[in-house]
Amino acid sequence: DPASPNTILLCIATGFYPLEIEIQWLKNGQLEEEGVVFGEELQNGDWTYQLQVMLETQPQWGDVYTCHVGHASLEAPITIQWGKPLPSLPSIP
Repeated sequence: DPASPNTILLCIATGFYPLEIEIQWLKNGQLEEEGVVFGEELQNGDWTYQLQVMLETQPQWGDVYTCHVGHASLEAPITIQWGKPLPSLPSIP
């Protein structure tokens, strides 16, 4: 629920190789560093890895959070959004 006082968002990347990966949380398009906790990089047993990155935050109405994942195996970074931007209100002349 976006209106709850504390919300934990979890971004999980799994099945990637090599190990080097970039996972970032963004809030309304801006890099979020406070409340971000990186889990331990774990091996999957098939020579690939997984990593979890948690964000503990207090979302406000209209906030949009994005998990941004960059890796050498990707043609372009993957971005996953949570939350919905506020609808724009019609202007009254």
